[in-house]
Amino acid sequence: MLKKISLTQLGIIFVILLGSVFIIEYFFTGTKSSTLQGVEINFDPATVTEMRMYPRSEKGQQEIRVIKENNEWKLILPKDKNKKVAADAEKINNAFGELKKISAERLVSDDESQWNEYQVTDTNGTRVELMENSKKVLDIIIGKFSFKNQREFSTYFRMKSDKRVFITPAFLDMTFNREVNTWRNGKVINSESDNWKKVSLEYPDSSFTLTKDKNKWNMSLSMNDSSKTTTYLRDIQHFTTEEFVDDIDANSLGKPQYTLTIESSIEPKIEVKAFPHAVHEWLITSSQNPGAVFKSKPTGAISTLFISPKKLYPAADTTKKN
Repeated sequence: MLKKISLTQLGIIFVILLGSVFIIEYFFTGTKSSTLQGVEINFDPATVTEMRMYPRSEKGQQEIRVIKENNEWKLILPKDKNKKVAADAEKINNAFGELKKISAERLVSDDESQWNEYQVTDTNGTRVELMENSKKVLDIIIGKFSFKNQREFSTYFRMKSDKRVFITPAFLDMTFNREVNTWRNGKVINSESDNWKKVSLEYPDSSFTLTKDKNKWNMSLSMNDSSKTTTYLRDIQHFTTEEFVDDIDANSLGKPQYTLTIESSIEPKIEVKAFPHAVHEWLITSSQNPGAVFKSKPTGAISTLFISPKKLYPAADTTKKN
């Protein structure tokens, strides 16, 4: 009798232990559970040669394609497949980082009829493909996001070849469901103003310079307000725009009406030029982004880059003329 009771107790203990292992495996080890197998994001950003995106926000899920050529990222223009323009390498690397962080926190559904609810169908999700030359290393569909509060975001997703839908603690929609110009190199100026020693602005009827002397900026025309001057320089030091013009050759623009020249103690000289235009109002080019042409309204980028000297005068000198 004692032996029989002992075996029964041993069996109960075994069942309890087995159940504990299952609970830990299912709820706490994530992708180790059998229900989460096959969703590991495994690629090396350094060897990726191409990324294709089909954002659900784009009409017809227009393909956005960036490729790596000679260690530089290029965007193939959707409207002209033969034209490649400079892509924003920083944004692309950040996108890779977001993908690497994806973890299947929980299985949400393995029912294909629920794809539409989680926005992971082929037509209402955002598809992302990564290539290593001709080898596809990732094919994922990013669905809708949800949030508990302003700091806790989650995103539904599935692998393209898998019917299962998972949730991951990330806000992927902000990274991948974006329009094509987001991925272009929109840098007009990309330099630290702390390293600048001289800034010159030329206008049709006037010009002025800002020169740094012992960490203090002085203006050639008049006394300048130190705080206003510092604010202006910081506003333009990492200036970007997504207002591209692709049907105008930068080399055909002729003589600029405005010129901004920045001289640095550690970098080559930067030149930003502005040209009046009958259709786009203003066109802007930059030596830091060769070949790119940007457009601007009078109240847009041009008003930030090409500041009036009056805006740098101390308060008492605001009535001074140019």
